[in-house]
Amino acid sequence: MRLSADERAAWAGFLRAHTVLVRHLDAELEYEHGPPLRSNDVLVRLSLAGEGGMRMSELADAVLLSRAA
Repeated sequence: MRLSADERAAWAGFLRAHTVLVRHLDAELEYEHGPPLRSNDVLVRLSLAGEGGMRMSELADAVLLSRAA
């Protein structure tokens, strides 16, 4: 499926806004509390996994923010 010029512009705008927002949140969280947003994503995923934990491959698939930073 091909995107129209307007759809491509909207997608590019979304990606820019997402990047700026994540960078801002990451910097603010790290400044105020220590661990960056990516680390908190990992900790949340592990806490949701319960006593059995997760395999590293499962954790890598579950963590959304680590690859984008």
